[in-house]
Amino acid sequence: MKNRFPVYGLIIFLLSFLLFLFLNTSLESYGTISLRSSISTTTNNNLNNSSSSGNNSPLPLNNISNLSTQSLPNQDTQSDFDVQQGLPLSRTIGIYDLPKNIVLTDDNGKNNKIPIRAFFSEGLITQLEKPSVNKQVKFKLDDWNQNMIFSLQDFSGLNIVNIKNILVGQIKSYDSVEDALEDATYWKNIPLNEEIMLRFENKGLNFIILEVTFQNGISGIYHAIFNLDAYGSESDADDLLDYRMDKENANYNIIDDSKPKIEVNNPFWQISQIIVCEDLKYNGFRVCG
Repeated sequence: MKNRFPVYGLIIFLLSFLLFLFLNTSLESYGTISLRSSISTTTNNNLNNSSSSGNNSPLPLNNISNLSTQSLPNQDTQSDFDVQQGLPLSRTIGIYDLPKNIVLTDDNGKNNKIPIRAFFSEGLITQLEKPSVNKQVKFKLDDWNQNMIFSLQDFSGLNIVNIKNILVGQIKSYDSVEDALEDATYWKNIPLNEEIMLRFENKGLNFIILEVTFQNGISGIYHAIFNLDAYGSESDADDLLDYRMDKENANYNIIDDSKPKIEVNNPFWQISQIIVCEDLKYNGFRVCG
């Protein structure tokens, strides 16, 4: 009987040791589970708070790079100049009460509206609401050598000096937006309310951008797209024009054109770059990235 007590003591010691190991392991597991549960609850609460606050930004755990990009200035703009976007014309008062449209009346008597897209004064550019592909203003012209009259659609208290610049270019694929501008046709100092003739170079879709200057130092930028649905070729149209002028003594007020000389820091060319990028993009040509 005396020899059994050491055996019993050994058994009790082993059982106590195993119970200690079991309890210690259980406590560690419980602590790990509780910690993970706490982290998960905190994360879910943060996401729920973000959603309830109306913030539609990507979830932070999966889109960390997107969040950091959103907090930075607009990195996708094609130019490094400051353009204030989204200012409705209805909110512009006083000196900014510009005509909403310039009207191009063709030789068939059809009035085609060219709406305002931006204005600038003393170097400060304000771009109005950008049109979507469904809001692009388009009309049709049917003559290579087009007689037309530019006029105002609505009354403005501002005195217009003239149309300082007109830029017309074909909507097609280019290597860069600079190529699109340089390939365009350019006119300057065009009168309003007078019959003139502009000679176009390309059939199909073309952008037209006008800079209209006012006596108070403000310039408005007007823009539309037109489809030149002309008969025959450009050379045939030029031959017919020469015949009418030489043989029939026809008199046309032809505005001389030239190739553009782009001025990098000029607001007209800066705005034109943005507009042309949009026109090319909305018509299937990814030129500006």
